[in-house]
Amino acid sequence: MSQSVTEWIVLVLIALAYLAVIGMLSLRKDNWSATNRWLVIYLVVAAAWDFVRGLLGLEALSGMDQDIRRSFSLYGLGILAAILLLVNVTFFSVCDQNRLWVIFTWAWAGLSLLAIILLLILVRADGARFAIALGFTVVGWVVALGRSAYLAGQAYQAALQPMHRNRLMYWGLSLGLIGLGDLITLFGLAPMGETLRLLGVLAITYVLLTYNPTDLFRTGLDALRFLMVAVISVILYVVILALARPMLVQAEGGAAFWRVLIVAGILAFLANPLLKFISSWLDRSLFASGYNPNQVLSEYSLSISNVVNPGLLQRSAMEVMQKTIGVKSGSLWMIYESKDAEPLWQVRAIDDPQRADAPRAEYHFLATSPFPAYFLEARSPLLQYDLDFLSRFRELPTEDREWLAAQGADIYVPIFSKENWIGLFVLGAKASGERYFDEDLGLLKMLAEQTAVALENARLFGDLNKINMDLQAAHVDLEKAYAQMREVDELKSSFIGVITHELRTPLANIAFSLQLLEMYGRERMLPEQLEQLDQLTNSLGLARQMVDNLVTFALFLNKQVELRPEEFSFKLVMLEALVPLKQMADDKGVLMNIDMVGDLPPLCGDLKLLKEAMHHLVHNAIKFTPSGGKVWVSCWAAQDKVHFNVKDTGSGVPSDKMRALWDGFTQATDPLRRGLEGLGLGLALVRFIVTAHGGDVWVESEPGRGSEFGFRLPIAGPEDSQTTVQHVIAKPG
Repeated sequence: MSQSVTEWIVLVLIALAYLAVIGMLSLRKDNWSATNRWLVIYLVVAAAWDFVRGLLGLEALSGMDQDIRRSFSLYGLGILAAILLLVNVTFFSVCDQNRLWVIFTWAWAGLSLLAIILLLILVRADGARFAIALGFTVVGWVVALGRSAYLAGQAYQAALQPMHRNRLMYWGLSLGLIGLGDLITLFGLAPMGETLRLLGVLAITYVLLTYNPTDLFRTGLDALRFLMVAVISVILYVVILALARPMLVQAEGGAAFWRVLIVAGILAFLANPLLKFISSWLDRSLFASGYNPNQVLSEYSLSISNVVNPGLLQRSAMEVMQKTIGVKSGSLWMIYESKDAEPLWQVRAIDDPQRADAPRAEYHFLATSPFPAYFLEARSPLLQYDLDFLSRFRELPTEDREWLAAQGADIYVPIFSKENWIGLFVLGAKASGERYFDEDLGLLKMLAEQTAVALENARLFGDLNKINMDLQAAHVDLEKAYAQMREVDELKSSFIGVITHELRTPLANIAFSLQLLEMYGRERMLPEQLEQLDQLTNSLGLARQMVDNLVTFALFLNKQVELRPEEFSFKLVMLEALVPLKQMADDKGVLMNIDMVGDLPPLCGDLKLLKEAMHHLVHNAIKFTPSGGKVWVSCWAAQDKVHFNVKDTGSGVPSDKMRALWDGFTQATDPLRRGLEGLGLGLALVRFIVTAHGGDVWVESEPGRGSEFGFRLPIAGPEDSQTTVQHVIAKPG
């Protein structure tokens, strides 16, 4: 087969490939944009040009003027470059700015065609016509293709998000392949040049037909990893075979067979595991994401388990995302649904004084806006890239689009509590400049699920805390303050009732599941899994204790506690209550002394509640005493009363916070610096229990020098079993 026939076949096959690409584009009639239409025109012209060029190159047409054939081949480059410029102009939506360039390119193409025709008629010198045609064509080609490359470069520089830049990298790659193919065609290598043009056209088609093209950088890393493993594999096998070669060459007969088996065994038991180890090491060291999702979720869950401050919750979440995924900036927004005259979704920023970059703004989305509708339907993260390209967001109101663009976000992650949308993570770009990959989206979704309970509690507790602050500011008017206090108590009771009712059932289910794991799965677990199981069991115990405290607190608030008085030895009950606390003090490195002065007479009271009151006082003292400190527990009887006293060398309590210590949800130290251990109900429960028995509580403290808490109870017990709540703080005497 002659070279001309072979070249004609190649060009015809490429022309058929162009027609196949046209068929692929025709299947996407829902996205039949101006860019697609101009690309189809480009493909039709390219297919026709290749087919005719193949015919002109056949020996059967060798009698035709050589300048005519060569000039036709050149002129197609200019026409295709002009059409390609229109493809770029429509793709980048800059028609107004490039109208003059397009007009100039097409005018030049028309003039060059006219000039070539006149030259073919008037000029007879061999080679002169082709040289002039070459000059005209190259000028038009350089102008059109150069302008296309300039537009692509401008768009890449203006792109703020990695996914947009990735899309434009494909576009730039296609222009590079087409330009290189044209240059090769100019040097007479048409089949190779047209093959490169076809690859460039396929890249353009891939961008137009694919919403989210494969990440080029990640693909390059995967290819590099494969290449490195392949090279190491070849080197390893060559070394082993080279070392074994003398043994195989010298072997004869049956000995050769056994030596081959030995070499194969070495390759199987040494080379393959070593390659797996090397591959795993490369993944961890060079190509891994840099975080373990399970470990991140476990640590994050523990860090926010007792957080009820929205600002602290926001900071904790952002620290985790910055450390693991590399999020450069972000914030947590609260979502509130309004069903007044017009249904709205209110987006409210968390006011966090400790974050200078925290947004302080509010915005309202209509219920019909595609932005909230997407989250309510999909319940999954939304990329800014999605907002820019998905057809469902084309109807997004201009105000909504401008507000979202002002946030400078790359991704929005919704937070749902059961069926309610309560929050939204608004995250910026990664510090590395990379896109958010699937593993990142999965981790963000799981972090949002972990945040849901804490955010719901923070919302409720924030509302409750705001009401408490309003009450403190309204103490001037006693009657109004008293009415407001009753409203707050009712709100507290409702809040606690809802929380405890909602928590007890899932906690019981979790406890049952953990028991099943303990019974049937513990023997098959790895040490890391056993450690996680133990952490879950301990955390469940703490959660149950907090719920029990909430229930008791709610019962006292509603005056629904009935005492069950009985006569018992206060000394024995006290010692029994202090046994686990003594172990807690030893583990923390706190020295605890117990002192009972004289004999203690039998006491009449509710044994369980009084034991709980002693536990809370001593537990608080140990908790707020640093390692190396001391705690003294003492008890004595005087004037028909039993006195219980706890003294520590902790940080102490400021005088302005001393009276509020006995209220619910109050903690002595700064919760933002201390970590928010517990709900601050311990001392409130002590006050309720003691006053219900007809006793009183007291406290003395000085910042930096420790605190002394205590209560005294009548030995005869309470006058009746119905509780009466009184706020009594008395000095010991």
